[in-house]
Amino acid sequence: MKTLYVLMLFCMASTAQAMDAFIGTWKLTSFKSMDTEASSPDMMLIMMEQAESGIHYRSETISKSRVVIAEYTAEYDGHLSLVTGNYGLMAPVKLMRIDAHTVEATYIRGLQVVASSRRVLTDDETTMTITTQTYDAERHALTNVGVYRRVTDN
Repeated sequence: MKTLYVLMLFCMASTAQAMDAFIGTWKLTSFKSMDTEASSPDMMLIMMEQAESGIHYRSETISKSRVVIAEYTAEYDGHLSLVTGNYGLMAPVKLMRIDAHTVEATYIRGLQVVASSRRVLTDDETTMTITTQTYDAERHALTNVGVYRRVTDN
C-alpha cells in the first residue's frame, strides 16, 4: 500500500510538471518601454524547458548587433537561483508561480531588488506578456513590456 501511495504521488508530481504552460520557445513580437532611453531589442527568443522540479530558462537577445545570453534553472519556490550569461554571472532570480498562467520573477543584487517581471499567458497559451520593472540610478521605476508569441514546430 505504501508503494502504491508513493507511486501515486510521483505520478501527480510528474503530471503537474508536464502541465507547465510556459514550457516552449517564445519570440518577441513587440516591445514598449516607459523609459525613453531604452530601445527595442532587434530580436529576442526565450526558451523554457522542464527541469527536475522547475524550469530551465534561456534567453538570447540581439540589440545593436550585441548578443546577450542569460540562462538559469529554478524552481517556483521563491529561492534564489544563479543566472549566468555570455558575459558572466548576472543578478540571481527567484520565481513564484501565482497561478497556471502567471509567474513572477524577482532579480536581486546584494540585498536589493534590481528588477522584477510578471509573465502572463493568454487563455489560449499562445501569447506571453512580460512586464518588467527596473530602476535607474536614482531608483526611479522604469517599466518595459514585451509581448511574445509561442513558436511552433509546424
